[in-house]
Amino acid sequence: MHQKPTKKDIENVMQFAKSPQGQKLIQILQQNGGQSVETAKKQAASGNFADAQKTLSGVLNDAQIQKLLKEMKNGNE
Repeated sequence: MHQKPTKKDIENVMQFAKSPQGQKLIQILQQNGGQSVETAKKQAASGNFADAQKTLSGVLNDAQIQKLLKEMKNGNE
């Protein structure tokens, strides 16, 4: 079952979105996955989380996003 995000979860996401890595990720998503992200947002808003996850998994396989995620992971170790 889907859990509603806590206030702390939302604060963490907002903090990440303002970071340089978050800004870069947002830029890549807007350039390469804009329509897919919009589709996933609509799916999630209607409660269809499984399809939203499938839609976003395709976007997240983008080479630029994978590189950024790897850099972020390595920076946190």
